[in-house]
Amino acid sequence: MSRTLHCVLFVVVFLTSTLLLAGDKKPAIYVADRNSAQITSSGDTTQVSGEGAGNSTTAATIKDLNQSCPQAAVTLNRNAADYPLIVGDTHGCPMEKDKQAVLATADGSVVYSGSARLLGNAVKDACAAMMKNWSQRSSAQASTTP
Repeated sequence: MSRTLHCVLFVVVFLTSTLLLAGDKKPAIYVADRNSAQITSSGDTTQVSGEGAGNSTTAATIKDLNQSCPQAAVTLNRNAADYPLIVGDTHGCPMEKDKQAVLATADGSVVYSGSARLLGNAVKDACAAMMKNWSQRSSAQASTTP
């Protein structure tokens, strides 16, 4: 093969693989609880301040997301998130669905709100709603791209 054909073939393979990888981007999710601390991020530095720093509900939610929603990437940088997830606990009766979750898009449109008896189930439900929305957004972007 000629050198020019090699170059063209390389460019085609490179562009195709780049487009495929961009299409496989995981949605980034930021977790906060309704009483959470202010979390700010600048470059490589994340600062947590105010009441609620180190909240166990937020930590448990992140753990549950990592275990039950591997198709998402959890971030501590709110500005890098595609979805914020707000979790709360009403501290109701033991058999009451007191673990609440609200999931929104980065622009604030609510995608999911619900409650469950267990935090892990609320997280799974929010994950399912996020992945459905992410798929719909990806499909819509693909159909509008020339």
